Order: sequence, then structure tokens, then C-alpha cells
Amino acid sequence: MTIKEALSYRKERLEDVAKCYKNESLSVCMERIIKAEVHRLVVVDHDEHVIGVLSLSDLLYYIVIRPTKISQPTPTPTMLVPTISVSNVDSSVEEEEAIEKTD
Repeated sequence: MTIKEALSYRKERLEDVAKCYKNESLSVCMERIIKAEVHRLVVVDHDEHVIGVLSLSDLLYYIVIRPTKISQPTPTPTMLVPTISVSNVDSSVEEEEAIEKTD
């Protein structure tokens, strides 16, 4: 199929702008996107005034991404405790003193 054929197929099937109403359920909007074979629905009020656009990406975010963000536990802040590297300085001093005493 060529691009020209694909576009003519769409023009034959294009009846009206794909839309949904702001108070419709998510499942109804998903059905409309699927049936209209579009990636966006124009959101209108009951007077048919445009109030927004609902995209396929919006739906996917709500269904897939949003639940994973909600279900993940919020990370608790961790306190950083400073660590100190201790070397036994006194023992080396004692060894030096012992060497000096024996000489």
C-alpha cells in the first residue's frame, strides 16, 4: 500500500472530528480512539465548545505509568553518618620510642 492509498482510505472513512465529552468515562474515550483510528480526541463540553485534547499518550500514561508511580514506596531519607579512618598512631610512636631506648 502506498502513502497515497493510505491517505485516500482515511479520507473515505473521515466523517467528523473524533471527540469525547469531559464527563465520559475512560473506557468510552478509549473505545472512541480505537474505533476512529486516531491518536487524539478533542474534548468538548455539552455545547460542543472545545475545552481540550485527550491523546493516546495521556491514556497510556494514566493506565501504565501512573499506577507504577503510586505503588512504589516513597524513599525515606537516609542519614549519612561520617566515617572516620583510624590509624594507630600511638603504636607507631611507641615502636619508635622502643627503638630509641634500645640504641
